[in-house]
Amino acid sequence: MKYKIGDLIKDYIDNIVGRDACKCNIKLGILNDENIDELVKEKEIYSKKVDVIERLFTLDSNTNKAPIQSNLTENEYKLIKGIYIDRLDIHCTKVARKLNLNPNSAGGIKFNAIKKLKKIEVEL
Repeated sequence: MKYKIGDLIKDYIDNIVGRDACKCNIKLGILNDENIDELVKEKEIYSKKVDVIERLFTLDSNTNKAPIQSNLTENEYKLIKGIYIDRLDIHCTKVARKLNLNPNSAGGIKFNAIKKLKKIEVEL
């Protein structure tokens, strides 16, 4: 199944970081025979999505760059990584300050990065 990286990242922050409660986590407390198969399948798909995102942001030991860096500017990469992977904060301006980036342009940087990432598809 193909997914757009930008959508995976949004799903990642919504579910892992916790802006919205993860459907899996909500349902896990209410397991019964009717929904167990659906939950197991949902959790497997979600785990694959998380693995893909983490691989995209993991530095390659040979190049010392993450695979996703070739698609983003340095500031876009730093900001997206700071928000979604390192989870410095959910507010892009606060993350920008922590990373010594211009906080006034953080919203635009984040918007452009996500826009670029929504054009790239990955196979799960």
